[in-house]
Amino acid sequence: MEKSSISFIAMSLALLFVLVGFIIIVFDLSGLMFVFELILLLIFIFLSAFAMLTVHSNEKRGWTTLGATLVLLILDTFFLFLLTGLFGTAHITTIVFSFIALFIVFINLRIARDDESEAVDDEPVKEYYPYAEKPEEKPEISKDELKQEIKEEVKEEVKEEIKKEMEEEKAPEKAEVKKAEIRIKSRKTVMPKFVASAETKKFHTSKCGWARLMKRKNKIFFNSRKRAQKAGFKAHECVK
Repeated sequence: MEKSSISFIAMSLALLFVLVGFIIIVFDLSGLMFVFELILLLIFIFLSAFAMLTVHSNEKRGWTTLGATLVLLILDTFFLFLLTGLFGTAHITTIVFSFIALFIVFINLRIARDDESEAVDDEPVKEYYPYAEKPEEKPEISKDELKQEIKEEVKEEVKEEIKKEMEEEKAPEKAEVKKAEIRIKSRKTVMPKFVASAETKKFHTSKCGWARLMKRKNKIFFNSRKRAQKAGFKAHECVK
């Protein structure tokens, strides 16, 4: 706030000297040139007053308007110098204070741009998720539909409980079946080493072809050779 008030006062003083100098230049003219420059002077006064009111309201466009007006005024002063060939104190005052005023305009435009950039940086960044969708609103369900859904849910729960009870009842049976299967497998895996024939009174190895040809009722099994011999059976050629 203090900077803007200082800039406003400095610009008012600079414009006062510019206006006084340009008035002296205009009133030194004559004829159509005087009329044309007087119109330009009135336009300059109007634009300066409008711009200063805008600057007082802390609007950036006021400084821009002042800068454009001062540039046109400097060009017009040089144009008058080329036409008349006169370059006195009024011309020097107008040009010097016009450049001072332009310098003030440049500083304030720079400050305004920095303030805008800081304001943009300070704004909170809103997170945007392009694929985030609002949850779909569920349609209203009537009482009958709600009762039907509850019944179906209850049925499903009852079915699950019955399945669990049946599985629990079958669990001991399954355990017994598994035990029996293990016993059968163990019996199958433990094969006797020798097979004797009740008809021929000879014993063979379990892998012998004659052992496979024997009738099941005539087969006698031994786990050792000594037991087979003690039982009165002779060893076949396959037994080594």
